Amino acid sequence: MQHYLLHNLDDVEASFLHEDVGRALEDLHGPASDTVALQLARHFDLAGLSAKAQHYLGLAGDRAMEVYANQEALAHYSRALDWATEDVDRFRLLVSRLKVHELSGNQEARRQDLEELEESAARLADPAKLAEVGLQRCKYETAVGNYAAARKAGDDAAALFKGVGDVAGEASARLALGLALYQSANYAEAREECQQALAQAREIARFDIEGGALANLGIVADLTGDRQASRSYFEQALAVYRRANFPSHEAKLLSNLGVAYWRAHDLDGALEHFQESLAKARHVGARTVEGIALSNLAMVWQSKGDLDEARRYIEQGSTVNREIGSPNAIARTLGFLASILLGQGDYPGSRAADEEALEIDRRTGDRQDESFRLAYLGRLARRLGEHEKSSSLYGDALALCREIDDRDVEALCLRGLTALHLDLGEPAKAVELANQALDLSKQLGDHEGQALAALLAGHARIALDEIDGAERAYLYAADLDIPSVAPSTAAGLAHVAVRRGDYQKAAALIEPIVNRLLSRDTSGMEEIFRLYMTARGVLEVTEDERGSELVRVGRQTLADYAARIPDEATCKSFLENVVINRLLMS
Repeated sequence: MQHYLLHNLDDVEASFLHEDVGRALEDLHGPASDTVALQLARHFDLAGLSAKAQHYLGLAGDRAMEVYANQEALAHYSRALDWATEDVDRFRLLVSRLKVHELSGNQEARRQDLEELEESAARLADPAKLAEVGLQRCKYETAVGNYAAARKAGDDAAALFKGVGDVAGEASARLALGLALYQSANYAEAREECQQALAQAREIARFDIEGGALANLGIVADLTGDRQASRSYFEQALAVYRRANFPSHEAKLLSNLGVAYWRAHDLDGALEHFQESLAKARHVGARTVEGIALSNLAMVWQSKGDLDEARRYIEQGSTVNREIGSPNAIARTLGFLASILLGQGDYPGSRAADEEALEIDRRTGDRQDESFRLAYLGRLARRLGEHEKSSSLYGDALALCREIDDRDVEALCLRGLTALHLDLGEPAKAVELANQALDLSKQLGDHEGQALAALLAGHARIALDEIDGAERAYLYAADLDIPSVAPSTAAGLAHVAVRRGDYQKAAALIEPIVNRLLSRDTSGMEEIFRLYMTARGVLEVTEDERGSELVRVGRQTLADYAARIPDEATCKSFLENVVINRLLMS
């Protein structure tokens, strides 16, 4: 009937009909008219009643946002802005549309709306509006990696909100400021801002701000090595978000908790949290969180030793993060990719990814990730036999991580320097550094770090002919049951058995490793070429006829790695300056 009537009316008559229907719906629903905002928006839009169309289109956008129908919300807000002519109305609608862009990670659209918002606020000259602009500017600049600009905007916003007595606004500004501060490695200041935001949020029962402050405090605790406090903060934040029904915030928090499980080496627990985070992020259209979850899933699969699965996830994460355009996320994705490529023997690809990430970090001032990239580039240089370059990179990374108090990177550097001194034939210095790395990893609750430090200590003590000490170190590493380290600890114990003349025990320990090495099933293994050399030694003393075949496969594997290095000088360094590689080829 409606279609028939409209088909037989001219435009003027149709507009009057839409107006009549709209007013009738308003009268029918009274104070509950917002429940039919979409229908009212349509009728008043077609009736050409700008004020009512704008009002109900805005409400329809709000309704769509509540159910994470992001594209519908954008359409409603954009149509409302078509009708809005007054700055006060445009300001309100632009803030709403900015929140959709923030959730979906559309930084260019966000920038454009923010510029118009600033112009409207300047004309209105309202301190509260100027404060809101500062808050939105702080969040945007953080997202695109301009931390100095974010800090200024956040400080200004907090002061303006405080001046007009808006406690919720001030708490929101301090929360956003805390994020900018910890992403630029200013942890003490970030903690202070987030603690103040938390107190204010609890005072006024703003659960979204409370959960965000708890989550940020958890991240700061994690980055400064306080794992117990970090997990406690994350669990409190998750409870707040679930109680208040904030699924988009919950999605991000699940990834934070997943990292806590990963650090405790509960890989299955971490995997479960990251998968749930990914599902929720996709459900609500939270693209930034989706990228984080995909990258974290890659991290877990790498820890499980499945580099192919890790690469599949990191490539998905890279696509999402590049679409969003967040430098922070892009750099970290590149870092994960570099580590995976290194494990797969693509040294040039690994170096290119880490160097691209390092350039982004230095451009944006992300000192925490910069320290990681320097350390990982130092690790790669060592594996290529570039000893001076490796030492310099580790030194730079160590100085930076100590300046910003990042103990995870410090432990990573100490392990790397241990391995470097082993390569340089300085086992006593290697033992000293390995012990420092082990102590620090124990303080951090880093199981994989402990296993790697103990493994290196075992190698150093073997070189010093301290067989009992080497065995204790290898057993310590073995007890931690880290998949990527397990073959190396078994090989180390086999080496100990050979030194003691217990060839039967050595053969039993090395047998599972020999089978993997012969089939080139080395994905996720640490120290591949050392494993070939150790297994070679065991097979020789036990007169195992597979020894010659193992050497052939090991040399072919080494040659395949070398063939992927296009630079002749770098390839020569890889084959000749790395002692294990040189011995394997001899």
